[in-house]
Amino acid sequence: MNPTLLLIDVQRDFLNQVSEPHPQELTFNIAEWLRTFRKRGWPVVHVRTEVTLDPDTRMPHWSKAGREMCLEGSDGSLPPQVCMEESGEVVLTKTFFSGFANDALEQRLEVTGTDLLILAGVHTQSCLLQTALDAYQRGFKVGLAGDAVGTYDPLAGATTERYLAARGIRAYCLDELEGAKPAVKTSQAVCSAVIQGQERYFGGDSWTHFRPTDAQPSWSFVPADAALVHDAVASTSRARL
Repeated sequence: MNPTLLLIDVQRDFLNQVSEPHPQELTFNIAEWLRTFRKRGWPVVHVRTEVTLDPDTRMPHWSKAGREMCLEGSDGSLPPQVCMEESGEVVLTKTFFSGFANDALEQRLEVTGTDLLILAGVHTQSCLLQTALDAYQRGFKVGLAGDAVGTYDPLAGATTERYLAARGIRAYCLDELEGAKPAVKTSQAVCSAVIQGQERYFGGDSWTHFRPTDAQPSWSFVPADAALVHDAVASTSRARL
């Protein structure tokens, strides 16, 4: 496997708009993806929106609304420090939605032999959507970094994710890319661990709760399927008799 992580619009001006997930949570998750790809030596590409006022290179609806975001050279056009590029990582710019508006992106993916393009960043229903469809049209296998995409419109974001999933562009988790195989335990073992107050992991994606006060991770759990929940309830009921 030779995946490439493509960060789309991971910039302060855009992240400040995000409502789902919390901007700090999203930044934390994107940084985790970056660390994993760098550790494995997989390619990382950063695509950012950069515009000017004179001449006016903003999208027409930005100009009409007087919106001044991601101006070239501004602090708002930069990513958070934890998401900054490192030596050897390509940084490309765009003025509209798709990362593929910059021809250098496709060239870079061909040079690296990318066989899976993972998109992270914002916003799901606009720049991520357009970039994903353009990659799909060019024959790339495409996926989303499951916990590292964000939006200012949660309903539109969720609708977009369903739309993409129906076209084979689904969400991935880091463990899946790294080929990790979760430990498998029986429901009886899980219930025993619960009763004894032990920590345990029995597979599946881990969900993390972030404190609303500072967006720092507070606790995590691994969701179970319906069959496991049913067995767990039955085992716990028997333990109480």
